[in-house]
Amino acid sequence: MYPLLQLAVIAAPVVMGYMQENKMNTAASNLEGDLTTARNNVNDLKLARQDILNQAEDIRNLKNELYNPYENIGIATKAAELQVAETDKALANTLDAMMATGRGAGGATALAQMASASKQNVSASIEKQEIDNAKLKASGEAKLAQQRIGLEQSALAAEQAAWGLQEQRDRDDLDRAYSDMDFLRNQQQAYLDAGAAAVSAGWQQGATTGAALWGSAGENPFSGWGDINS
Repeated sequence: MYPLLQLAVIAAPVVMGYMQENKMNTAASNLEGDLTTARNNVNDLKLARQDILNQAEDIRNLKNELYNPYENIGIATKAAELQVAETDKALANTLDAMMATGRGAGGATALAQMASASKQNVSASIEKQEIDNAKLKASGEAKLAQQRIGLEQSALAAEQAAWGLQEQRDRDDLDRAYSDMDFLRNQQQAYLDAGAAAVSAGWQQGATTGAALWGSAGENPFSGWGDINS
């Protein structure tokens, strides 16, 4: 076989290897734009993530809703005072009438005792009603405060649940973005590895072919280069 033809046969797989490497390098280079987009997508998702949820201050503020509704309950005296005044006035009028009719001091004393007892009973009844009403009002305020706290706690729980759902969505989106970026990066590296492997295989095949041709010719296939050049 002619030396030039032998050289062509030996060089062919090497050339094909370099051509394949160039093809793979081009494919890898073409992925660079997609890879940049994937990196930017990851960065954008990171920047868009919601702030860490910290409800500690809101929970602490709930203590402002707590109070003792019975702390400042007073003694109801105004109604009793009015009732006493009315009774005193009625007693005075009765005494005037008795004195005018000449019934005497004994009747006045008995009347005064009855009036005093009546005033005490009326006063006690009114004060009890006032205190009972104040307790009912305080109890209602306590229940209202508990309802407000319950609503605030429900709102905090709902906010936390919504934050958790959004956080999971953000993580899922970020995981997918990382997966896309890793896929492109791995694909790019696979192209580069395939190109390098093609060159290595071309050289190996060329060496194998050269050894085979050399052995079959029984001499150095390039020994005639000097004659050809001359």
